[in-house]
Amino acid sequence: RADIDDPPPPQHASDDNQVLDVSREDTSLESKLSRWEQEHAKRLASTAAAAAKPKKKVVPNVRKNDSKTPTGKASNWLAKQVQKAGLDRHAGDETRDETQEIDALAAAAANALSGAAPIEDDVHSAERRASASARLLELETAKVQSDKWREMQKVRAKLPAADMKVVVLDAIESSRAAVVSGATGCGKTTQVPQFIFEEAVKAGKGGETSIIITQPRRLSAIAVAERVADERC
Repeated sequence: RADIDDPPPPQHASDDNQVLDVSREDTSLESKLSRWEQEHAKRLASTAAAAAKPKKKVVPNVRKNDSKTPTGKASNWLAKQVQKAGLDRHAGDETRDETQEIDALAAAAANALSGAAPIEDDVHSAERRASASARLLELETAKVQSDKWREMQKVRAKLPAADMKVVVLDAIESSRAAVVSGATGCGKTTQVPQFIFEEAVKAGKGGETSIIITQPRRLSAIAVAERVADERC
C-alpha cells in the first residue's frame, strides 16, 4: 500500500522532460541544419578518402600481345589477307610498329576499294598506266585548239575556286588529307577534282590517278557528273 501511495521518483519526470526537449530540438530548423551539415561533412570526408586511396594499376596480360594470338602481327588475319591479295607486300612486317601497320593496311585497302591502285603492280599494268597517261596528255593538249574549250576556260576562271587553285593544290600535295570549305556555287565540287586531274595529266600521271566524287543524292551526283563532263568538252 505504501508503494502504491508513494509518488513516482523525480527522475522519471525529468526524463520525460528531457525526451520532450529532445523531440522539440529534433523538429527545429537549427537541429535539421546541424544534422545536414554533419552528414554533408561525412560525405565529403568519405569522398576525399576514396580519392586519396591508391588505385590499382591494371597490367595487361602479356600473352594477349603475343604474336601467337590473333592480335599479334605475325598471325594478324587482316595483314595476311592484305599481303595475300598483293595490296601491301609489307603487311605483317615486324619492323613496323602497330600504328604504322594499321595506317599501311588502311591505306592499302582504301586504294584497292577506290581503284586508286591495282592489286598486282606488274609490268603490264605499269605499261598500261604509262600509255593511258600519254594518251590523256595528248588529248588535253589538243583541246587548246578548240574554241569551245577556250570559252569554257573563261567561264571557269570567273568562279571563286579559280583564285584558290594554287593554294588548294599545295594543301593536297603537302597533306595526307585536306578539307576545302567554301560558299555554295564557288566551285568546290566541280573545280577541285578538275584541278587535281589537270595537274596529274601535266605531270604524266593521269593514267594512275583516280578521283571519286560523292553526293548525298542520286540527282545531285548526276548533275555534278554532267556539269564536269560539259566543262571537260
